[in-house]
Amino acid sequence: LGLFQFPWILFLLGVIFNKENFNYKHILSITSLWIGSFILIGANITQISFLGCLWGLFAGVSFATNMFTLPKTTSHDFIKVYIFGIAVITALFCSMFYIQEISLFTTNTIFYGSTIAILGQIITFELLMFSTKRISSISMATLTTIELPVAMIISWILWGPLPNFMKIFGLIITLVSIIWLVYEEYSINKKM
Repeated sequence: LGLFQFPWILFLLGVIFNKENFNYKHILSITSLWIGSFILIGANITQISFLGCLWGLFAGVSFATNMFTLPKTTSHDFIKVYIFGIAVITALFCSMFYIQEISLFTTNTIFYGSTIAILGQIITFELLMFSTKRISSISMATLTTIELPVAMIISWILWGPLPNFMKIFGLIITLVSIIWLVYEEYSINKKM
């Protein structure tokens, strides 16, 4: 849930630094997006600790800052090499703690590792680099949030368990908020 604080943070960054236009409907949509994400994940207030909120907020600020600066940093000549290096170093660092449990040269590890690298890092980053230069921070906050409903639906289908009413309700709120925010952004751009 903490990472999904980034839409409202990215929204604020776009409004403050890029002077992007917004209206009260954007604020309502971002608020309902946050509430829908909270319900979708299935969290409740008793499960949330202060330290968890703090780390979640840091994750949200970090991701929002990354998304906000991406249009400016992706024009650098060596950005792809840099990102690849960061991904490899991060993977090796995380693997170091599970060295007894990991066998790096098995067929499954190579197949699934390559699949995750291509789909989760390479293609994702290429699409992000392409899109962040063409849309506003408000739109980016909205469109990248679609990751949560998609991930939840796929996990329900592949691994279960089937969602309860509250999770489906959270999914509907999240999707309606995303559609509403995209529509509002389109309406503002159309007036300009």
